[in-house]
Amino acid sequence: MMRCVSAIFGNDPVMHRLANVHEHTMQLNSNVEFNLHAHHDIPPGLSNLNKRKYKFNYTENVWKTVIHRTAVNDAKDGELLCFMDCDTMVLGDLRPLQELSRNVDLLLTTWPEGRPNTGVYLVKVSNTMRRWMQLWCGMTLHFLENPVEHKPYRWHYGGINQAALGWMTERRGSQGIPGITIGTADSSIWNLTPENIGGYSDKTKVVHLTAWLREACLDKLPIDQLELRNRRTVQSIKTLWRDHDERASQSGCLTQRNPSNDRGRKLHSSGSQC
Repeated sequence: MMRCVSAIFGNDPVMHRLANVHEHTMQLNSNVEFNLHAHHDIPPGLSNLNKRKYKFNYTENVWKTVIHRTAVNDAKDGELLCFMDCDTMVLGDLRPLQELSRNVDLLLTTWPEGRPNTGVYLVKVSNTMRRWMQLWCGMTLHFLENPVEHKPYRWHYGGINQAALGWMTERRGSQGIPGITIGTADSSIWNLTPENIGGYSDKTKVVHLTAWLREACLDKLPIDQLELRNRRTVQSIKTLWRDHDERASQSGCLTQRNPSNDRGRKLHSSGSQC
């Protein structure tokens, strides 16, 4: 069985708008069960580890990894969990990811240069992967507390959870790190970002609205300021996203995702209506 898990942090209205589209398109297109969790406050103890006072999303990415570890710990052996950032738009059936994950413990999407992109990845639950997630989570916390050690991995792998994952994959099968099997999925299909925007096609299933692609969809960046070769593609994505944004806002999901004391509760599963 495959299940998708997403989380949203804080009370930023832009992120909630993006999450609303994510939730709406998951219901409309994914054909899999999914859970969306809301976390309105970062735990004080986690924020206190941030000695360098990193920008907020570093601490947020650590907290995201903690949530993912918990999801793996709570799942049954053999269950396939697909972790997705809430600023993704789902355009098609996600069930083919099950076949892509058949012979691996961890299925990654990657940035164009090959480093892991944790915006979309899949874990096949087992005791080995529970151990992997525990170590990965611990390494993100270690990097947050020790920025000097984090720095060389940050330059190579990017965000703090990706840096920790890179540290793990480099040591896979040694130094106490489980020797898991890792596969990769075509990011132009399963995690399209601005960095590989040229790979957009009718086969693309997941679009990740980061950086200037997000700005363009939110009308903060005029499309005529983009490279000429990207304008038609971005306009197509923007038109799709704005249509889903309008329909999602009419569904009333945003009004159900207001801050509450019930931190981390499951908000919706596939088949529910907003």
